[in-house]
Amino acid sequence: MKDFSSLYEDVVLEKDSIDEYQKTIDFFWDELTKLNTNIFIIKKIFEFPFDLFCSPEDKIFFSRVVWNFYENSVLIITKLATDKGKDLHTLLKFKNWVFKQIKSEYKSDFRQKLREAKFDLGTKKIFDKAKDLRDYVFAHFNRDKLKQIPNLNLSELEKLRDKLNSLFDALLFNAEYEMLPLSYSDNVIHPEGVDHRSDIEALLDSVAKNSYLLNMPERFPERWKYDKESYDEEAIEKINKYRKKSSLPEV
Repeated sequence: MKDFSSLYEDVVLEKDSIDEYQKTIDFFWDELTKLNTNIFIIKKIFEFPFDLFCSPEDKIFFSRVVWNFYENSVLIITKLATDKGKDLHTLLKFKNWVFKQIKSEYKSDFRQKLREAKFDLGTKKIFDKAKDLRDYVFAHFNRDKLKQIPNLNLSELEKLRDKLNSLFDALLFNAEYEMLPLSYSDNVIHPEGVDHRSDIEALLDSVAKNSYLLNMPERFPERWKYDKESYDEEAIEKINKYRKKSSLPEV
């Protein structure tokens, strides 16, 4: 018998389920791509040193971008994993449906594959936090619970994303799906000399490039001599990182 991991859906699944399987895989792939893209953008914004290059008033746009992508991510996660109801379309229900469509001789192998992608207790607790956020803060305002429900931090959001990605992968048969736009993916090989930054990276780089601080050594050299002493080694490294991106010499 062939290795189960090398088999395609047309071999593993009952014939009359293949069209429905592929349509549903494409649907959940689209949702997970949105989720992965949201979190990619949030991380890039979190990593940018706004405290160096911007005043608080200059980062309102980015703070709203983060919040809206964060809220949308929680909504996607809860729709995919925590919704209950006969007519609701979730990744967990799809998993059960796929299992029923597996030919009998492959059920044991598929069951083991699902077992490896199973949510542990810690993950389930984070999903519960996401569901409370959606139910009592984002979708509805519950006055009694509004201040009691903690936000998910970025690492928790990433953990839920990773678990959903793993479950999706477990439902694939000898196939791989890229979960990010090509311009965001590290899996894409770009031609030498081509600017391969994602749009969010290019945007953030332009914020640094146009900032007062990054250009101070050239525009106000005398002031820079004095101001430089107020920045620690880590801050200088960040300044030089973005000066290099802007084709400026290190300071």
